[in-house]
Parts: sequence; C-alpha cells; structure tokens
Amino acid sequence: RVGVDRVFLGSELVKDLDPKKGYQLYNRNDDIDYTLDCVQEYQPRKFSNRLYLNYFQRQLMNLNIPKKVIPAEQYASYLNKAELSPAEKALLQEAYENHKQYYRIKKEYITDESLKAVFRTLRLDRVELIEIQGDAPRQTERGLQQTIRCLAEGVLRRLIDTKPIQLRSGRPYSTDEDSDIVRIMPTTMKILGICELDKVVIEHRGKRVVLRALEFDSFDPLLDANPLVYDEAEANVLIGIPAKYRHELGILSLNSIVTVSRDMQYLFVKNGNHQVLPIIGVVFTILQTFQQPIYRILLCCAAVPAAIYVSLSQERARIDRRQGRL
Repeated sequence: RVGVDRVFLGSELVKDLDPKKGYQLYNRNDDIDYTLDCVQEYQPRKFSNRLYLNYFQRQLMNLNIPKKVIPAEQYASYLNKAELSPAEKALLQEAYENHKQYYRIKKEYITDESLKAVFRTLRLDRVELIEIQGDAPRQTERGLQQTIRCLAEGVLRRLIDTKPIQLRSGRPYSTDEDSDIVRIMPTTMKILGICELDKVVIEHRGKRVVLRALEFDSFDPLLDANPLVYDEAEANVLIGIPAKYRHELGILSLNSIVTVSRDMQYLFVKNGNHQVLPIIGVVFTILQTFQQPIYRILLCCAAVPAAIYVSLSQERARIDRRQGRL
C-alpha cells in the first residue's frame, strides 16, 4: 500500500541513493519540486525501479492526466511533437480552449481515455528523482535551547496536537504581498484544525516561518494569481505565500511543496481564558479540602495539568489523527 505521508521507492532505486545526501522529486514540465523527508523502500513483485505516489501526491506534483491547464507556449510545442499522429494533435486542439495565455481543458474531456493516452505518449505523467545540489544548510538549534524547544513541543502535542500536511506554494491575492498572512482554502483550514487569523507554521528544507492564515474567499482573484489552478478542488492543495516569505523559506521555484501545520504555541495562548476558571476551581477545591501543604502541592501538580488538558479537548477534537497526514 502506498503511504499517505511517505514516498515509496522500488528496491532498485533505493540501492542507488546515498543516505547522506538530500533528494527531491522534480516535475520538470511544470517546475514543481518535492523534497523527500520521508522515504521508504517498497518491494513490489514487478517494477522495482519505480517510485510510487498516491493520488494526493500526484495532485501536488500535477502529474494527474490529462493536464487541465497548459501554458500557451507548451501547448504549441505539443502540437509540433513528431511522436503525435495527426489524429492525436486534432484531439488536443478539440479538447482545449484558449483562455488568455493558457489553454484550459473542456470539462467533457477530463476523463477521456484517448486524451490520457496522448499525454502518456508525451511522457507528461513522469517525475524525476534528483539529488539536491547546493542546498542551504538546515537551520539547527544546539544545546539547552534545542532541548527546551523539544520538551515544549512534546507537551503542546499532548495538550493540543497538530496534523501537518503538504501543500504546493503559490501566490496569495495581489493585495496580500505586503502582509504577514497566507491564503488557503476553507477545506484545508478544517483539515489543519484552524480558523481564520490563526497562525500556521510553514516549513521547507529545515527553514520555517509562522504566519496568520486567511481563506481564499473568492475563486477569481485566486485564479488570476495562480493561472495553473483549474477548479476549487485543485485549489485545495495550494497555499498562497507572499514573495518575501517564499524567499525566507528558500523557495526558488514558485511551485515548491511545503509542510504546513497549525501553531500549537499560539493556540495554547489563544485558549488561555478557557483554562483560567478550571485551574482556579481545581486549586480552590484542593486548598479547601486538604490542610497539609505536601498534599496540596502534590495534588495541584497532578490536577492542574489535567484541568488544562480537559479545557483544551475542543481544540484537539478539530483534527482527526486516525486519518494520518494528507
């Protein structure tokens, strides 16, 4: 079974990888890169020299065929390909309509098997596995600071929890470029377990930024900023990041795949008012019930974290860990 949050490689491919080096999947046709943070060997009965992606990963990499949106220059080059027959070129011309500088597929051809065969002939359902060259070193923390951060994240994960997902970076609305926000679709917000203006953590090759999230509340401005998006279903894999933060994350290609999760520290502070009354109630009850200081201290140490845990139950319920990552 192909993993939900992992890329499976055939055993022959794994043998050629150097564990000390970094690798990425690269869709050269659409300039989309996907850094491989989690790779697992897969031993199929046949085709041990292939890599295996699930549907969502193929959608991230824009590998599902037929292509729904094609830049005009690429579309013209496909019509000049010698490997296509006149009938196949005629099918391409019939299936797409001009939309500004792009050609968009007609809805009735999205599931057309003959059109899919054309794209297989053009090898547009392929992805490359390449070594990351000249990548910036990962940001690391050392000593006490790293230990404190790991402990804090461990505690917050118990209290609040988070569910990282992979999204493809794109542009936000043009009016958002000078702001400290990102844009994502409402469905994606529900999967992340956040509301508008909550903070999200965006990570890419060891670098991270924390920004507030707003919805893509109108499809037309989204399409103007990201013309390769065909419909709202495809927009669910998109996160609009301002250019200055793409640069801060080391994203050289607009369409890099990033990891996004909700900011647990922000949510803990945000829900502080929900924790005050339960904590006061627990402490007051203990002080009224027990007279010996040692009992009071021990019971407070046990009961206060329990009260905080219970008060944050609604926040934990926003995500479903049983489904794993997207």
